[in-house]
Amino acid sequence: MPSILLVEDHADMRSLLRDLLELGGYQVLTGRTGNEGLKALEAAESLPKAVISDLNMPQMDGLSLFDAIRTNPAWDPIRLILMSADPHDERMLAAEQHGVDALIPKPFSLKQLQDILQD
Repeated sequence: MPSILLVEDHADMRSLLRDLLELGGYQVLTGRTGNEGLKALEAAESLPKAVISDLNMPQMDGLSLFDAIRTNPAWDPIRLILMSADPHDERMLAAEQHGVDALIPKPFSLKQLQDILQD
């Protein structure tokens, strides 16, 4: 079963997305902050297919998390998917420079997320 690392600071959104991803056949690792996400990735038994992260989080935002992930060549195959409720945030426009593979504005449908994960 492929795994996904989901990093989202809002508990309700994290729970909803975890449930949807599990229904889609993924094992889901979670973190509330970028720091927790990085620790979960380091502790993972196998390389997740993707990291899905919120942009705005305390301690370490999504782009900083992705920068940290891209410093480890062993993690290069991981797809990085950035979510944000504000698609006009300047950081979303610079996401490609941080190794982001896909952007997804909130709210989004399960089909949109599935399409991104299938690419």
